[in-house]
Amino acid sequence: MTRFDATRGVSSVIGTILVVALVVVLAGTVGAYALGVTDGVRDPAPNVAESEGQLVAEGDEQIVVLTHVAGDRIEANEMEIVVDVDGASCTETSRLVNLPSDGNLDPDNIDGPDIFDDQELAGAIEDGAPDDDGVWSAGDTIEIRIVSGECALSAGDAVTVRIVHVPTNSIVVETTLTAG
Repeated sequence: MTRFDATRGVSSVIGTILVVALVVVLAGTVGAYALGVTDGVRDPAPNVAESEGQLVAEGDEQIVVLTHVAGDRIEANEMEIVVDVDGASCTETSRLVNLPSDGNLDPDNIDGPDIFDDQELAGAIEDGAPDDDGVWSAGDTIEIRIVSGECALSAGDAVTVRIVHVPTNSIVVETTLTAG
């Protein structure tokens, strides 16, 4: 009479199941990469660890200055700048696109109401600027002038500026500046 060894039979069945599970997981992983399922996964947005802003609003001088203090560099042609003005005489949202500009804004550079001085754009988003590398990196500034005739700012009015990294559609800088 033959005795049945239950321990030996269960061990081989569990071992077989584990090997099959491992093969299925590996095949799924390799298949996902081979078939391009992971192509839709985006790279992360740049990280601007620190930036500083200043709003000068005295008479005709209405200048927004953003300084990149620390973090990843951003190609000027990969950014858009959204400017929200919330003031007593003006509430507007406009966007600077198709950067860098040659220093003179064209209609192709503005999405929304034109509140910007077409002749005054400086820093990393201007072609021909002193640093002219087309990159906003630590130590670089961006300067935008808001036309007082289009949108006059008074003490206490706020301007919120967002820098959007276009390839990832991520806001990498958001700061609210208050006119003094």
